[in-house]
Amino acid sequence: MARPREFDEDVVLGKVLSVFWERGYDGTSVEDLVERTGLGRASLYGAFGDKERLFERALALYLSRLLCVIPGRQ
Repeated sequence: MARPREFDEDVVLGKVLSVFWERGYDGTSVEDLVERTGLGRASLYGAFGDKERLFERALALYLSRLLCVIPGRQ
């Protein structure tokens, strides 16, 4: 049986987003993501998939936050 996650996915994705924002996709290594999030490589891969999937999830979080602040958008 899998253990419950001990981290907030949105918090981790926010950290992932900041790394991609600072370094770009090509300039970001999985080790950079491991270091920033404090999660192990296996935990990152297990929860989010590979680097491309992490980028997609972080981008989705960014877009959802952006849509929340657009005037007139509910």
